[in-house]
Amino acid sequence: MGGGWVQNTAFVFGDAWVSGNARVFGDAWVSGNARVSGNAWDISPLQIPGTRHMLTNSAHGQITIGCCSHDFEYWKKHYRAIGRDYGYSAEQIQEYGHHIAYIAKFGK
Repeated sequence: MGGGWVQNTAFVFGDAWVSGNARVFGDAWVSGNARVSGNAWDISPLQIPGTRHMLTNSAHGQITIGCCSHDFEYWKKHYRAIGRDYGYSAEQIQEYGHHIAYIAKFGK
């Protein structure tokens, strides 16, 4: 992919790529199937370890929990049903509801 910048002691390897206006620099490593493109983060995205899965502000306006990615509003409306579908306990659903609200408030 073209256009991305990799500078300093940063590494991009494996099937990873950097494109658009994205920049990878400092001691950063981008690997595996990672994609960094377009309006990439100026700082690392917000991540919260949950009791079952990591929550990540994985793209602007998006939250990824486990392998499910949706926008902030979708998670806020549907996290209970998604949690039930994936076998989360009532306490875990409540926990993830708090985490989702936090990321939606403070994430990008």
